[in-house]
Amino acid sequence: KAIQAYGGTVTLEGLRAKANAASKDAVTLDVQGGGRINVNVKDGTVGSSEVMLDGNITARESGSRVDAALTTGTSYLKGLISGVGTLNLWLQNGAAWHNQEYTTQPAGFSSRLTNLAGGSDAAHAGVIFQKNDNDITIDNYSGYTKVFYEHDAAAPTTMKGGDFRIGSAAAGSAITLTTDS
Repeated sequence: KAIQAYGGTVTLEGLRAKANAASKDAVTLDVQGGGRINVNVKDGTVGSSEVMLDGNITARESGSRVDAALTTGTSYLKGLISGVGTLNLWLQNGAAWHNQEYTTQPAGFSSRLTNLAGGSDAAHAGVIFQKNDNDITIDNYSGYTKVFYEHDAAAPTTMKGGDFRIGSAAAGSAITLTTDS
């Protein structure tokens, strides 16, 4: 685990963190016990610092919270986002989320976000690469985001990856689903 919060608050302007992929619990941001981690977010205001995360994000308990803002074209997350706590992600300006288990010992988790805020318009959209067979579930969505799926090489009419499910979307928001060919 790279950054952990157990009952306290950790606030980071930007971050470059890499979890050990050989670990079953390859987590870059791990929150529990009412803890909170803010990355590139301070007092509800999104920053413009680079964020590079190689590893999963988890909010293990209902009182825990992660706010992460990927707002630069070089910012990325390679991992799943899961847990029962509050999980908020800003994905903007070409920042990329590679939704894949970041471990050599997969546990079969799916991703869930409380809030996903995409870009302010299509030109400033964030990008999601759905590389997990399990669904991505978004409770509340706003903004603009592109979601990429791969084709199965053995069956080219079949897309790889789980569904992309949104509970509620703000008016004027847009999602672009596309494939790799």
